[in-house]
Amino acid sequence: MDYLRDLNPQQKQAVLELHPRQAQPQNILILTFAKKAIKEIKKRIFDQVASVAKKDLHIYNFHSFCFHVLSQHSYLLGFPASKFPVYARHEQEEVVRKIVRQINYNHEQKEINTIISCIEYQEYLQANKALDFNDLLIYTIRLFRQHPSVREEYQRQFTHILLDEFQDINAT
Repeated sequence: MDYLRDLNPQQKQAVLELHPRQAQPQNILILTFAKKAIKEIKKRIFDQVASVAKKDLHIYNFHSFCFHVLSQHSYLLGFPASKFPVYARHEQEEVVRKIVRQINYNHEQKEINTIISCIEYQEYLQANKALDFNDLLIYTIRLFRQHPSVREEYQRQFTHILLDEFQDINAT
């Protein structure tokens, strides 16, 4: 197992845990935080394991995994079956500024970050059948809780889940 040489202790432990179980690549979900890490992980896998097909790899950051799940099942939560918009930070701020103007709120009094969590913002997203990056996580959790069959579908597919940078995850 020459490929273990470049791994840190936690990574070695994960690989050694999967090896005797003969986990199939299509049954492994790898989650990380950054898009850059996805590329690095894929490169490592392809450099070490030539027999893995790209279609069998399921490597996502948390938001892209949630987008993947929701894009297949969004209709269950009342979103259009087609793709729904996901608002990036600058779009969030634009929406908040629009709402602030509409309600004549003096946004100089508070930070935009505080305003983003206001009820009007969430109502705006709902009315426009849109989500932001935080909503991707929240709605995926809601989907799994409200529709156990969807959760079970992913549990059957992904018998092993590897979390890169586990110490950085939050309660969501």
